[in-house]
Amino acid sequence: MKSEIVMLRRRGHSFQRIARELSTTVGQVRSCWQNAQDQCTGSAVPAIPTEEERDEITLLAEGPHVIYAYWEISEMLRNMSEQHIRQPWAKQQKYLRIYDCTDVLFDGHNAHYEQDIPLPEMTNNWFIRGMKENRSYIVDFGIWTREGTFFTLLRSNAIGTARCQPPDAGQYSEAVEQWKNGSAEEPSWLEQFCAYSYYEVIR
Repeated sequence: MKSEIVMLRRRGHSFQRIARELSTTVGQVRSCWQNAQDQCTGSAVPAIPTEEERDEITLLAEGPHVIYAYWEISEMLRNMSEQHIRQPWAKQQKYLRIYDCTDVLFDGHNAHYEQDIPLPEMTNNWFIRGMKENRSYIVDFGIWTREGTFFTLLRSNAIGTARCQPPDAGQYSEAVEQWKNGSAEEPSWLEQFCAYSYYEVIR
């Protein structure tokens, strides 16, 4: 059971969830996990993100021109970034990189365009304005390295912005509105309508 607990903890599961999945107690899970740490040679088992400490960025459409992004970053990911960038986390300049990936199988390099937004320190959400309607976007959270490359830490889900066109707009919308307002006896689009149906006029 100890190996299963270690495996599930490395996947980010909490003690409570592991106890439910293995049909045991939280105390037993904690005890096995502590034993695994004690048996680990060298340093203790590195901290891993739990369900309460996740690495993810999520997008929500706030309209056709605004996207809301919020993110969570675990201590383990921050430490990894510090080792890679060789700079304390608080001194690293964070960015959001926005990709327009409408109608493409996005691979990180084939967006229609991309835009970087610098973020203030201690920020975990941002409103991204100036988006275009009826487009698809993906957002990265990352760091610019000293070598001048963008180092992605998190990548969001894809999201589509809404259309600005009213849902009832179309080729014959004006004619339908005139008919609804009583300025026309029948919609003019009926002149274009053809169907194989039987009609009988009763006088």
